[in-house]
Amino acid sequence: MHIILNLLSGLKQQIPFIFEKNRYLTEDLIKFVKEQNVYLLFGSIMERQKDKYTNSAILIDPNGTVAYYYDKIHLVPFGEYVPLRKILFFIDKLTVGIGDYQPGSSYNVAITPFGKFATLICYEIIFPGQVRKFYNKGGNFIVNITNDGWFGNTAGPYQHFSIAVFRAIENRKPLIRSANSGISGFIDSSGRIINKTNLFERKYFVSDIQINNKISFYTKYGDIFAYICIVFSLIFLIGNINFGGKKWLHLRI
Repeated sequence: MHIILNLLSGLKQQIPFIFEKNRYLTEDLIKFVKEQNVYLLFGSIMERQKDKYTNSAILIDPNGTVAYYYDKIHLVPFGEYVPLRKILFFIDKLTVGIGDYQPGSSYNVAITPFGKFATLICYEIIFPGQVRKFYNKGGNFIVNITNDGWFGNTAGPYQHFSIAVFRAIENRKPLIRSANSGISGFIDSSGRIINKTNLFERKYFVSDIQINNKISFYTKYGDIFAYICIVFSLIFLIGNINFGGKKWLHLRI
């Protein structure tokens, strides 16, 4: 599959208006997509209900139709919402926004002529258990769009990119990442970095990725190996507890 990724390291992946609510700018964007005859994936704030906003990813097809959307499920505490709002009423968000975002609830995937994919927004890519839920019924590649601007010139953007490599390996899916000011690039299904930007670098790539429908062991079964290890560890510990000078269970290793 041939993918052209515009890696706008100096710009945002999120449009600067509320999609569909601002009709003039929405129509202007749709007109642009139809003129270019392309699929366009972008981030936007969406008003799902009156004064209820979501952080969303939207895909417009060449006909100007919304072919797919995903509302971010794992919101950033104290950034996109304040947990335990009634108790922590005196704490405001660390970043300025319209208000507390509403979390999504559906693991939506995009089905297109060039493959099936999910869009992980920002730090959702660091949660392996969440990523696998999009692909336990199949899929071809992973997309991650993120605003890394608030990390600045620190270790944060490098760590964020490195973590994405593990999601590609776990699910055996190539990963496409577009980051504002951070590190954007292509990662293959074995975790090899095909191409990437530097920090605060503005450029675009044209790369080929090898898509597939494989469902990896981790995608299908999740952290079952870790749970088995925990069970055996508990058995070992309990078996070596001393009850009145006698072990409840004697284990030899």
